[in-house]
Amino acid sequence: MAIISDKDFIRYLSQQRKLSKINDLAQQFLLHPIHIYRLLQMVNQDLKRAGLPPLLVQRSISSNQAHFLAVASQNWSLGFSWSAQERRQMLDLLMTLPLQRWTSQLLQEFFTVSKNTITRDLAELKKQNHFPLRFSQQWGYFFAASHYHQLIHGFNLIYRLQEQQLAILLELTGYSLRRLHHDQNHLTNLYQEQLGKNICFQHSQALLLFTSLMTKSQEWLQKNPTYKTSPFFSTTDQQLLRDRREYHILASFLQNKFPKLTGQQKENIHLILTLQLLSFAKELDQKARAATFKDLLQISQSISTGIIPKIGLSKMEQNRVNTNKLVQAIQTQLKPFWFVNHFAADNHYLYLLPQPKIENILQQLLQQEPLKTKVDQHFPLGLTNDQVRILAIIISHHQNMAKIKPTLKILFETNLPIYSRQLIIDFINGLPITCQITVRVISPQNQLTDITEGFDLLITEKTKSTAAIPPLSPTRTTIKTKFNRP
Repeated sequence: MAIISDKDFIRYLSQQRKLSKINDLAQQFLLHPIHIYRLLQMVNQDLKRAGLPPLLVQRSISSNQAHFLAVASQNWSLGFSWSAQERRQMLDLLMTLPLQRWTSQLLQEFFTVSKNTITRDLAELKKQNHFPLRFSQQWGYFFAASHYHQLIHGFNLIYRLQEQQLAILLELTGYSLRRLHHDQNHLTNLYQEQLGKNICFQHSQALLLFTSLMTKSQEWLQKNPTYKTSPFFSTTDQQLLRDRREYHILASFLQNKFPKLTGQQKENIHLILTLQLLSFAKELDQKARAATFKDLLQISQSISTGIIPKIGLSKMEQNRVNTNKLVQAIQTQLKPFWFVNHFAADNHYLYLLPQPKIENILQQLLQQEPLKTKVDQHFPLGLTNDQVRILAIIISHHQNMAKIKPTLKILFETNLPIYSRQLIIDFINGLPITCQITVRVISPQNQLTDITEGFDLLITEKTKSTAAIPPLSPTRTTIKTKFNRP
């Protein structure tokens, strides 16, 4: 396994007799399938301009195609392929955790794009208003903001970029894939042995990439004599974090990791990583073990007891076992919430789907005593809107899992051939609801009536229907559109 640049990937293709499947290539080189697909599109456009046939998956590569690829690889950009969104996210990361003095010219060379493209990207970055974007002769482009908040923002960016841009993140951090996997196993084993909990693969990988990139950024910043290192946390908060077992796990893991940094910089990184580790929702974390979190169990129980009667679950659907599952889900999420609230860290929940009805019920419930007093004790600034939204999604998911699903009874009247009829039936069965389909074949010998008692939906080809339930007509246009019929 290896991660290679686009130039080396094109050279590799020129040496092959047959084009492998995209997924196989993605696994071999640890590139995202979309990245490989995008590269093949670019290659095939060049082949077409040269009057040669395109490369096809699992088809042979001719000698003319191989020669063209070999020549093209010599002039291919050394950089990596970017979508506009990925490029802007990476630009955001370079400003958040700078590794050098970034000028417009250097950014053009890094992304292999034009000056106009970089100018548009920088303008877009200013509009996002994460932090004020500045330029100076000494520092180049940089964010003028609290270094602590920039680090939190940097971790969130790495977490989002790692799936499709792992290759360039490894390039920036100096990590090899083998060493990254070795360190992941080391950290995961330490956590499992000392706390009996697991960290998901994405969190541990992002934490290690963040550690390396943050360290390199600190090494570059300290070269400037005007740069001053100051503690990120108050004395009280520092002690609170040092008392956590996660801090001591990281102490074992981070030995000899920062030889070029000062004592204060090392401690800042150690505490930031501890905070990130505490902010992860851990698998197998079914009970709050620390004394600090005893009340979070009571808050979770109060939320569950208060909201279950208001979301329409019956006594049969919401038994004691299901209630305990909801309590555990909320409690597990409240622990990282507590740390995020306590240190006012920036978090971005771009994946959330709003559940406004449950959110409103939850907001009202959190204002009722005695729950309000307990919540205010541990969350002095209250739960943020994003955090209430996460809890609402947990409750909504629980509601959907616990609720007994009704069966949609469908009467399907048709004279379509068996194959076409089965296409429609397969499509209906693929819907995320339970359906029971009854087929009535329309023929001269079988004169159908509009008796539809006991059904919820009628699918019929008859142009006129006096049935008491809503009819749906699968026209020829619908069939062509949905099933790609010729």
